[in-house]
Amino acid sequence: MYKSPTLTTHIIAPVIDESREYLLDSLMHRDAVGQFAFVRGVGAASQDKPRLNLTDDPYFTDGLRLVIWLSQAPVPPEQAVDLDWNDSADPVREGSGESMPPARSDP
Repeated sequence: MYKSPTLTTHIIAPVIDESREYLLDSLMHRDAVGQFAFVRGVGAASQDKPRLNLTDDPYFTDGLRLVIWLSQAPVPPEQAVDLDWNDSADPVREGSGESMPPARSDP
């Protein structure tokens, strides 16, 4: 695998999904989210078989990506619409090593 000697990067937290959920929660508490959904992405990586980023930092994930539609008008968090494409694992439980139900996949 090729590694760039000039790439500027930063250390990542290994529980990628926790950062993803933090972003969603932060935007929702700013009344900025109209709709959101989770969509299949890179595939799952478990704690016992993590993936590595370009600088060899390990990470694990349920493999889903977050899609957010920002709203120009304020939307209270309880009114933001979850399009329910896929279910995200609870990243706090995931980071604690608890077993999580698999993400739902659509046919």
